[in-house]
Amino acid sequence: MYTIWRNQFLQGLPNPATMRKKLIKFYLIFYVFLFLSLFFVTKFYFEKTYIVIAVSLSWIPQIVHNLVKRNNVSMPLYSILMNSINKLIFPVK
Repeated sequence: MYTIWRNQFLQGLPNPATMRKKLIKFYLIFYVFLFLSLFFVTKFYFEKTYIVIAVSLSWIPQIVHNLVKRNNVSMPLYSILMNSINKLIFPVK
């Protein structure tokens, strides 16, 4: 993840101080999400309802990305349905 982030955001930065600030922000966000996700996984591990909700919310980052970048390219409905069904098979059982 760090390599991808570095190639996207650290190209052409004028000085090392700006680069250091962006790097600190990256690591802060990364570790906050890491610890929050571990907390929620351990807290709600045996709750089937929360697992189904979390799996069904996996499309939200892609939708937000498309809104921010103003992409109008959509996936075929068949592909969306098959991915959603595939992700929800195990929690529903």
